[in-house]
Amino acid sequence: MTILDGQTPARGRPDRRADRAAGRLRAARRGYERSAAHLRSAALDQVERHGLISAVLRASLGRLAQSCPADS
Repeated sequence: MTILDGQTPARGRPDRRADRAAGRLRAARRGYERSAAHLRSAALDQVERHGLISAVLRASLGRLAQSCPADS
């Protein structure tokens, strides 16, 4: 049996299946990396929004405390 470059000994045909599988794996890895980057970005945006909301609420509470003095 003669084996040519790029062929498998078991079937004697080009190893296209392995190439396609490797391509799918690379595509899946790229998709995962993009998804992870988007998730990190969304998490950071969420943290920043919480910080902004917290600052606004503290300022509002401070103004409310000044406008309504506590009964002593």
